[in-house]
Amino acid sequence: MGASIPRYACYLAQQSAEKALKAVLIYQQIEFPYEHNLDLIRDLIPADWALKAAHPDLSALTHWAVAGRYPSHWPEPTIEDARAACAQARAVLDSVVADLQAHSFPAQAT
Repeated sequence: MGASIPRYACYLAQQSAEKALKAVLIYQQIEFPYEHNLDLIRDLIPADWALKAAHPDLSALTHWAVAGRYPSHWPEPTIEDARAACAQARAVLDSVVADLQAHSFPAQAT
């Protein structure tokens, strides 16, 4: 039996938030560990970036880094889980774009 569409959506939402946060670290030339823990990654971002305060708890989204890829003993995600994960990931991306622009990077939201 293959993975469900909500499972893929949850996993990809986590990945998009992770890549957005790591883009900030790359822009700031800050080394980061090869981790999927979004709170740990966010905490490496300098304090003057608004996204740190805007997203104080990314643990629910972090959950999908593993549960989305390795379904074994986790319950199957629902459509509501997928919607929530996608909404949180989009909010992180929007915050990253706004902060990049505020820090003189000519990013454009899509």
